[in-house]
Amino acid sequence: QTSANLQSIIDQVKAHRPNASIVIVGIQFPIAAPDSEYATGFVKMFGELAAKNHAALVPNLLRGVVVESKLNLPDGIHPNAAGHKILVENVWRVLEPIARELASSVIPSVDTASPARTEGPQP
Repeated sequence: QTSANLQSIIDQVKAHRPNASIVIVGIQFPIAAPDSEYATGFVKMFGELAAKNHAALVPNLLRGVVVESKLNLPDGIHPNAAGHKILVENVWRVLEPIARELASSVIPSVDTASPARTEGPQP
């Protein structure tokens, strides 16, 4: 059901913005997850959705955070401020090249080798 729900969201985005860049953000559970078959299915699902939709994939949002108690709130599940910094890095690793490509297609490049032009008479 989760896969179908996520696919529905992707389909709606594509219907409204056909040229949108899709990024799938996955999660992986710790090795000692209570139901490792379920956890494995989750990992597989995100990869399949990314492949099917020609989307970029952040394979594990929680990489480097999930098993580090110092990076989580006392509940042991949710990242604290330091953990969120790592989450941002995990996403940015995948998102940055997409953002740069999009920016370069809409913002003309600036020739930094040429001197800046100013209004008025030149010396």
